[in-house]
Amino acid sequence: MTMQEIVSTLAEIQNQLNAIDLTKDKSVKEIKNMGKTPLQRADKLIHDKNFEEGALESTVNMFKTASQKVEQYDSKQEREKAIGDKAKRSEILAKVKAKEEVKKEIKAKYEELNRKKAVIDKYKEKFDPEHLVKREQRRIDINKDRMKTNEARIREIADFKDKVSDELTEISDANKLVIELSDLDKQYQKLEDAKADFNAEKAKPDADKDFIAQYQEHIDNQETKFKNEYKRITSKYPTVSLDLGDLKTSIQNTVNNQKQKISSAAHNIDSKVIDSEKKYGYTQGFEQFLTGKLNSAPKVSDYPNIFNEASMELEAENMNLDYENENIEDNMQTIRRGQRVIEQGQPTEYSRSYEPTEEEIQDQMSFNPEVKALAPYVPEEERRQATYEYLTKDKKGKFHPILFLKSFSKAKQEEWKTAYEKDARKKAIENLKNKRRESAVNNSRAVNTIDSKRQKFMDSLFTRVMKADNKTVEEMDKNADKKPGKVLTEVYDEMEKDDGSR
Repeated sequence: MTMQEIVSTLAEIQNQLNAIDLTKDKSVKEIKNMGKTPLQRADKLIHDKNFEEGALESTVNMFKTASQKVEQYDSKQEREKAIGDKAKRSEILAKVKAKEEVKKEIKAKYEELNRKKAVIDKYKEKFDPEHLVKREQRRIDINKDRMKTNEARIREIADFKDKVSDELTEISDANKLVIELSDLDKQYQKLEDAKADFNAEKAKPDADKDFIAQYQEHIDNQETKFKNEYKRITSKYPTVSLDLGDLKTSIQNTVNNQKQKISSAAHNIDSKVIDSEKKYGYTQGFEQFLTGKLNSAPKVSDYPNIFNEASMELEAENMNLDYENENIEDNMQTIRRGQRVIEQGQPTEYSRSYEPTEEEIQDQMSFNPEVKALAPYVPEEERRQATYEYLTKDKKGKFHPILFLKSFSKAKQEEWKTAYEKDARKKAIENLKNKRRESAVNNSRAVNTIDSKRQKFMDSLFTRVMKADNKTVEEMDKNADKKPGKVLTEVYDEMEKDDGSR
């Protein structure tokens, strides 16, 4: 519902509650509907996502008034009437029962909503930005612990990689040979197919001689390339035995042999992972971590890449955690600044009437390098000459005796100093005003952050309490003063989830 619709619905419920009159003689159905209709509408309304604290207060007040009104109903007079009217006794008592039920339901609804409002009021006072700062600090500490764990794991991976370096080298070398032999086999098959095609073309009665000659040249070139590649491989791998008479079979046998080497080396690596924590003193979880990584390899021939990828993954995670901690730290600083601004009543808006004090200006001119550069310090013994040059700046002639004498005057030297520092003072004032303006903006942002988090806390608290059953609300109420931690933690978790902080 929109806020306007909520307000309108509240007005309708108010009218329906006002219309409840248990003194009137109505049918049992009419009596029951007097309470049923506003209660059902109220239940639906309070669970609407836009139902807020202000609307709850109005609803509580409405049901308080209604509860007080129905409380005035006394059934004794009607029961007395039932005693004297035996014929209508059942009807009268049925109506009394219906009225008592309406009375009970209205009172129960008021007590429920009033209790929820009271619980919300108790817990909302316990919102403390420092709680958020501590939670953020815990997140930083947890991230730092994860980073330390990852750093240790990276070193362990490197150490274990050294322990299985022979196996990894054997896998890499064997895999390279398998790839090269597979390529040689494809090259050989392509050459054989070309020869067969060439012989078929050559055998045709109407074969083009020039085409056949060029084709023959092409075959010769391909055969030369094949022989060179064959020679390169057999020279590079002297232990490999290939038979040109049955190349495909000898290649397949060699490939099978190399794959067996790869499988055997991978098995040795898998075996060394077992009990590696105990054997090599690695941290708990190393075996499970590395086994998972090795099992994720598409082929055992990919084992050499797994170690590098695992280390890079951990390093990347640490970078992400580092960036996350920087953001968390910024958030903590903003919250703390907001607390200080609120406590100390610091300005959150820039005042155009602000003018820096002389002390502030002099500090800028003395310590700000940017400002100092506009008016470098002039030693006392050089100020008289600087004053003379200032006085004669637009004068013609080489020497001015009167101005020379005036340059010894303290007043003229002060006049020179004022002119000399003009740009520096202007820059100092500009810097101070900019700093004040920036401070006000940052103060405002920090206070807005606190307000925003307080509102998110309120929204989460309100939703949690309104959705809770009566037993849970009673438990919340019971623990509000001495044991509020459970509820506060749940609310903080919920608000941070909605805030995207986690």
